[in-house]
Amino acid sequence: MTNSRHNWQVEESLTMTTVPDILKQFAKRYPKRGSWVIDLSKVDQFDSAGVAFLLHCMRYAKQHQIQLSVHGIQVSDVDLMKAQGVWALIEPLTH
Repeated sequence: MTNSRHNWQVEESLTMTTVPDILKQFAKRYPKRGSWVIDLSKVDQFDSAGVAFLLHCMRYAKQHQIQLSVHGIQVSDVDLMKAQGVWALIEPLTH
């Protein structure tokens, strides 16, 4: 994952084996205000831990009144989010 100010480009898998380390690595780099963009266009694997990662980021953004946008979600990832019943929460962030 690369972090350019408040624009994050995720360049690895978002799976149960990678998400804990990603969260630890970037915990001190979360934005404190303003806007935040997470680009998932280079994510090659995405599972329920990836969904949990997005929900975690959403919760953080809401708590800190940060405008979060998510870009590059793959169709198969949307299908997973729909199956888990969370797409309605995440979809507004994709516009």
